[in-house]
Amino acid sequence: MNVTSPCWYGEDIPGGVSPLSSIFIWTGVALALTDLIIDGVLERRPELRLGVMELSAVWVPLQLQMLDGGYAFAASFNGEKSASLPPARRLLQEAGKGGCFLL
Repeated sequence: MNVTSPCWYGEDIPGGVSPLSSIFIWTGVALALTDLIIDGVLERRPELRLGVMELSAVWVPLQLQMLDGGYAFAASFNGEKSASLPPARRLLQEAGKGGCFLL
């Protein structure tokens, strides 16, 4: 899925960007980080290092909350046991060891 395609945001303004693409610019990063955590990529590949550059990371606290809440809900709904380490804690753990960081 290409979240930056015109079908999501419409065409950019010639010489500029559309308001929707600037409002939701953070969604690609949030989706990618969530996917890497939920699919266990960072656990399977501990040598992997990520860098995320941000001008404004105001979306991060809510994303961490939604990451844990959504994961716990899906595990409960599907009758599965939740992970021993909540996904947001895993992401923060990676950030703490230099595996992933936000600027």
